[in-house]
Amino acid sequence: MVQETSDRDLLLVAARQLRGPLPRAGALDCELEAIGLGNHRVYRQRAQRRVANWKLIIDAFLEVYHVRRLHAGTIGPFFVDAVSVNDSVGCHVRSMIARETTPEIRGLPPQQWNPQVHATLVHFIFPNSVLIYHPDYISHLGMFPEGTPPHWNVYFNVEDVDASVAKAEELGAKSAVPAMDVPGVGRMAMVGDPQGAMFWLMAAAAAA
Repeated sequence: MVQETSDRDLLLVAARQLRGPLPRAGALDCELEAIGLGNHRVYRQRAQRRVANWKLIIDAFLEVYHVRRLHAGTIGPFFVDAVSVNDSVGCHVRSMIARETTPEIRGLPPQQWNPQVHATLVHFIFPNSVLIYHPDYISHLGMFPEGTPPHWNVYFNVEDVDASVAKAEELGAKSAVPAMDVPGVGRMAMVGDPQGAMFWLMAAAAAA
C-alpha cells in the first residue's frame, strides 16, 4: 500500500505495508520551500545494497564528530571538529554544522549569512531521509530497508561448538555470531558457509 502524500513528503518512505499514517515534513515544509528544494533536479543517483542496521547509518549523520574522522582524506578538513547546533522539529532533526568559513559571519551583516556557504545545513526527515546542503548542490540519502526474507534456521548439534567453529573457519566459513552460552539452552554460534548460507552450531546444555 502506498499512501498519498505531497511532493516533498515523497522524500519519506514508501512501504509495502503501513501501520498508521506517514510522518509529514510538517514544520520543515517552509524551510524546504525557502531553500527551493522543489526547483532542484536529479543529477545523479547511486544505489547501494548493504547488509547493515540502517538505523546505525542514520545515527552516524546525527553525530557530527564522524566528519573529520570518517572523511579525513576528503571533505573533513573543510569542517571544524565536532562543532554543531541541533534542534528537533517535530519528529525531524535540523542540524547546522560548522565549516572553516563559519567565523566569517562575525564580520558580515545577518542578511549576508548563508547556511550553504558559511556552514552545512542538514535535515533529517523522519524516518529515513537525510538532506545535506552543500554550497552548490544538495545530497539526499534515503535508507530503504528491505526486511528479512522468509528463511529457515538450521541447527547442527555438535559436541564442541568452539572447536566446530574453528574447523568451519579453517574450511572457508565465516563466523556471524560468536559462540555464546544461552542459559537453559546450551552453547551456540552462527556460521556462514563460503556461499553465504547461514546455520547454527549448537551444543545442548546438560540435563539437570
